[in-house]
Amino acid sequence: MSPTGLSGASGLAGPSAVAGPAERLVLSRERLRLAMAPPVARAGSSGAARNPIGAWFDDLKANPVSAMLIDAVTRWWARHPLRLAGMVAAGATTAVVRPMAQRYPLGLVVAALVIGGLLAWSRPWRWLLTPALLAGFVPRMFSSLMAMVPSQAWMAVLTSLTQPQQPQQQPPANVPVQPTDAATKHE
Repeated sequence: MSPTGLSGASGLAGPSAVAGPAERLVLSRERLRLAMAPPVARAGSSGAARNPIGAWFDDLKANPVSAMLIDAVTRWWARHPLRLAGMVAAGATTAVVRPMAQRYPLGLVVAALVIGGLLAWSRPWRWLLTPALLAGFVPRMFSSLMAMVPSQAWMAVLTSLTQPQQPQQQPPANVPVQPTDAATKHE
């Protein structure tokens, strides 16, 4: 048996292999640690199998139109002032909420329930997204996104959209089919 109380091929000792309460405590803690550890990627597994969203996003970026839009939105968000404010707020919230969650986990759940109920009752999305607000915001956002996209990307998109589709070749319907030599020999 190893110093951690683990043995065997599976890495965990059976209940009969542990003698005292201290060893059972060590074994229980080791089982919890293993259960809560992030899964280790196998050598033969691909990243797409582990993260289907990442694979979907890579496929989305392969399309030139969506890649252009994703690039423009990413550059816009990198310069947006709310990005920095959000990062600072996330750090401050983590610093404040983590100790509270460790001391009062049930209180945190009740607070989340109350806040969620207030949001559902007040429906801020109804009064926040008014047509007048969107009428001033959408054109401004659209023009700033379009200004960020390089002109070469626009030309590539327009070229791909304006290229004519190659029609599929089909035999004309009014041309009679000539019998082959094999078909005439059987007659």
